[in-house]
Amino acid sequence: ANRKKCIIQMDETFISALLRKYTKTLETISYISLSDIHRLINQEAMMLNQALLSNRRALAKLFLNQTEKNLQKLFFYRMRWEDKLQNWKRIKGTEIIGRFQNSGEAAVFWWCNGTLKAEPNNLFGVLFCSTTTPPGCSRNKVSDWYARLTAVNEQIDHMHFETLSKLQKYYEGTWQDCMTKMENFKEELINYEFSKEQIQDTVDAEMLPLLGNCQKQVEKQLEALEVGSTDCYFVVFFKHIYCY
Repeated sequence: ANRKKCIIQMDETFISALLRKYTKTLETISYISLSDIHRLINQEAMMLNQALLSNRRALAKLFLNQTEKNLQKLFFYRMRWEDKLQNWKRIKGTEIIGRFQNSGEAAVFWWCNGTLKAEPNNLFGVLFCSTTTPPGCSRNKVSDWYARLTAVNEQIDHMHFETLSKLQKYYEGTWQDCMTKMENFKEELINYEFSKEQIQDTVDAEMLPLLGNCQKQVEKQLEALEVGSTDCYFVVFFKHIYCY
């Protein structure tokens, strides 16, 4: 702005000095009267002023067009940057959700599938071996067999209670770990400049349903383990009645 003002002042000073110079020259020559000289100089000054005003308007219009073009370019780059930023956030959000799914499901179901499938087989194996009696058994042998069967039942009961206790403690710790990881992932989303609404939508749509499904499957498997153990006792009781 200061540079533009200085240029205008220089133009005005230069034109004024030039007009005064030629006015004095014409007055010295005295070819025409002073009034005609002043009238001629005034006409030239008006024409110069009109030319200067036209140039200023053209420059102002050029500056306005250039500014508008620059603003459009900045707007385009801004929109493109916003689009790329949203894509980058979407990729990071998907990556975080994937890591949360892998950590949650792997921690719960890897151990769950291995343990819950192995324990009933062990119980049925012990039960099958312990309930086998030789043919033609006497009453004393049956009493001895019944005592051993009672011990096996107590052992199974202890194994069942111990297994369920371990599973419950394990799942409680696992849920706490999952909740901690969910909070860590929320902090990570905050660091990636996700809004609170976006973070809450991600938690409600992706993380909480995953934890809910995992919890339902765990409850079903625990229930299946408990039912399987009850079936074991049922078989033991049936064989006990049969041998008597």
